[in-house]
Order: sequence, then structure tokens, then C-alpha cells
Amino acid sequence: MERNYNKPALNITDLLGLIRSKQIVINDPEKAGFYLRTVSYHRLSPYLESILKNHSTAYHPNFDKAWELYCFDRELRLLINDAIERIEVAFRTSLSETMSCQYSPYWFLEKNIFKDANRYTGFINQIDVACQDKHNSPIQEYYRHYNDPKYPPSWILFECLSFGVCISAFCNIKNLKDRKAICKIFEEHPTTMQSWLYAIRYMRNLCAHHARVWNRWFVVSPALSFMLGDNFNKQNTCYAHLIILNKLLEKVSPESKWKAHLKSLLEKHKTLPIYEIGFVKDWQNDNFWCN
Repeated sequence: MERNYNKPALNITDLLGLIRSKQIVINDPEKAGFYLRTVSYHRLSPYLESILKNHSTAYHPNFDKAWELYCFDRELRLLINDAIERIEVAFRTSLSETMSCQYSPYWFLEKNIFKDANRYTGFINQIDVACQDKHNSPIQEYYRHYNDPKYPPSWILFECLSFGVCISAFCNIKNLKDRKAICKIFEEHPTTMQSWLYAIRYMRNLCAHHARVWNRWFVVSPALSFMLGDNFNKQNTCYAHLIILNKLLEKVSPESKWKAHLKSLLEKHKTLPIYEIGFVKDWQNDNFWCN
């Protein structure tokens, strides 16, 4: 059955009317109109829906509260990005230095190190693409000075490959002892680290594209049952991802104030229903956050 989309484009006045039609109070139409000129209604709509769902029967939902929710989500993404950057850089460094010292600066060319031949072929293709990128300054700097070996050494190359390619290379390393050595700085087993890295990569991509993390069901979730028990059913929430970011960050950046910044952000927006992103009752008293 054919279904045609026939909704018209709405100007700011019409959008304000649409919001009011949902029984959402707009205290300052001029300010709300300005916000809608800089952040689209489509982007704001999940936050509007959230306050509609969670408002008290004692008062009407308010546009300002939806805007606060949007701002909280944005601030949370920035905080998440800060943690991911440090974890990603530490992972790239450990992967490259561990394998380079164990084998050679060109360990990635030793096919017998890897488990899956097809994945290895794809990995080398990705390396070729990175090396042909004329905008990749570190790699092009290598070629300005050298023409042999064909590729730059690992410590240059693995700073230029995508995070996803680095994760895939790690997961395809055959020797468990090597993968354990790479994960030593994080104090996690390679199986756990693999799950967490893929979850972090997914969250990283969401944040890079300014996508909502508020009340999102994360399709890639970190393995946590071994830490929190089989009754923990929030692996697909933002809260679960914040747990692993905090745990890894404490290993690679122990002087970081990230956890304090997260608590401060939550305190700043303490009237928001944070259970929608998976926070449990009395979460502050959990060992993950009070240690």
C-alpha cells in the first residue's frame, strides 16, 4: 500500500502553534522562536515528547523544560566525548606499542599474527586507503622523507586509521597473550574489552554526529553482567555506557575529574528524569560512583 508523506513545511509561527497544540506551555514565544531558528523542531521533538510523558499532573509541560533537556543532552555528549578521546588515544597507543615491541614496527604486515584472512585483507585495504589520503599529514610527511618500507611504522599508521579499523585489528589478533598485553593498561580481559570498545565506538559515532543520547536504546551494548549480575537489565542505556567510560578512564587517566564533572552536571539538572537514561535509584551510592 502506497503511503505518501504530505506534511507541509512550517514557519516559526506555525511551529510555535504546533507546540502549543500539544498542550506545551511557551512562556516566552520570542525566545522559543529564536531557539527554533537555531535548532530544528525535528531535533527538539524527542525532548518535547519526553516532557509530555514525564510532566506532573499538577502543571502543564513547559517548552523551557524541553530546552533544558536538550541542553543537558548536549552537555552530556561533550562530557562523553572527553572520556572517549582519552580512552581511544590510550587504546591506539597500547595496541601499537605492545605489538611493535613484541614483533616489529611493521607487525601489521605479518599475516600469521591474525586469525581471519578475509578480515586481514580488508584491514590492509583500509591501510592502503589511509596511505593514499593526501590530506593525512603524518603519513604524507613520512613519504616526503622515505619511500621504503612501503608503509609508515605502526606508531604513525595507527594514529591515522579510524577507531573502527583499530578495534577490528585488535579483535583479529590470534594470540590471546598479545591481546591481554594490549588490555593490561585497562585491567580488563580482552573479551570484555572487545565488547566495550564496540559499545564506545557506537557512542562515539552518535556524539560525533550530535545525535541524541537522552533516553536512547543503544543497539550496541557493553557486557556488564559479570560485574553487575544477571539482574542488571540496563545494558542498552546511556547509564551502562557511562559506567564503562568511568571505569576505563580511572585506569588511563586516574587524575581526571570526569566523574566529578558528571555528578556536577547531574546536580545542575537535578529536576530532570534521569531514570530515562538508565540511572537507578540511589545510583550515587553505587561502588562505581562513590569510590
